[in-house]
Amino acid sequence: MAERRGLLCFGSFTRDDWALLWQREQAVLTRLANRFEIYYVERFATRQPKPAALVRAVGRRLLTQRKRSGVIDRDGLHLIDPGVGLFHGTRSWRRRNSRTLARAIESAWPRDLRQSVLWIYNPSYLALELLERTAGQWERTVYDCVERFEFNRSYPPDIGEIDREIARHVDVVFADSRTIFEEKKPLNPATHFVPPGLDVERFIWEGVNRTLPDELRWRKKPMLGYHGAWHHAFDDELVTTTLEAITDSRFFFVGPTFGRERQMRKHCPSAVFLGPRDHLRLGRYVNGFDICLIPYRRNALTEGVFPSKFFEYVATGLPIVSTDLPDLREYGEWVALARDRREFVEKVQAASDQPRRAPQLIRPFVERQSWGRRLEQMLDLLRLDPGE
Repeated sequence: MAERRGLLCFGSFTRDDWALLWQREQAVLTRLANRFEIYYVERFATRQPKPAALVRAVGRRLLTQRKRSGVIDRDGLHLIDPGVGLFHGTRSWRRRNSRTLARAIESAWPRDLRQSVLWIYNPSYLALELLERTAGQWERTVYDCVERFEFNRSYPPDIGEIDREIARHVDVVFADSRTIFEEKKPLNPATHFVPPGLDVERFIWEGVNRTLPDELRWRKKPMLGYHGAWHHAFDDELVTTTLEAITDSRFFFVGPTFGRERQMRKHCPSAVFLGPRDHLRLGRYVNGFDICLIPYRRNALTEGVFPSKFFEYVATGLPIVSTDLPDLREYGEWVALARDRREFVEKVQAASDQPRRAPQLIRPFVERQSWGRRLEQMLDLLRLDPGE
């Protein structure tokens, strides 16, 4: 009988925003679930909470009576609940609390599981503490780095130091942008560039994806569309400028906005916010657009962003207009890049006359970018035995 193998993942979500699991993380973990039993450690709050938020959190924890570490099964993943440690607030608190949390995680790990892979998405003192405590116990340790964390204001000021230390300690680093690859390679020679992928059949202009959702079917054109979360990279002012310049256009935002759209809605009544949609049906929405947008800010954070939505947009055959992001420059055949707001508006206006590309012209390219291909590449670089 084959030995049971486990994968411990330090991930990106909290139990309150499970649906916001990074798409790369979701795509990789669901495929790895065929080979490993996956145990997931949620992301803890990254900044010191305000007193009111702290009181509410303490109250919730007391009411739910979660006092001991344990495992919660959800959506095919085993969520490890350490049962302690509400926040990772100040630096000294995080360091001290990480030792307690690491011990709780170790105690919750099933004893009959072979410790196979430690896979880190979200850097933290906790991930670093466990990485150091369990050195030599894993077949492989991985840091799948998807962001220049030190430039994200949602993280504490010392996140860059943690990020670099984790990169030095792991066996393999996967970087999803060339900028991140160039930064991590000097820290760890086993750093590899693995860009985002896509599920081809969910987005290509064939089959069910030709049936538009009722929410889009009767809308006026041209429809400018974006799918994804409203995060630090999203430039709402750029979208507002575009809508003001192209007065007959409509803008559709598919994804969570966290209430940030209220101000934009006042100035842009033609903007429609549909909220999150199941990724299984997302292709029907994206194929309902006329032009796909990647309206990102230009700053230190987005210099290291490879938009996970890019290849999904390509699969639809629709014209794509994006801010000039370094990782998209080699794909000029598929996307129009704009260096400033004026140019962005011009590119959108020009794209309105472009026809949709036929699926047979697109499929060979997007199939080379599939998540299946990406995972094969990762496993090959990890050199893991089949475990059969």
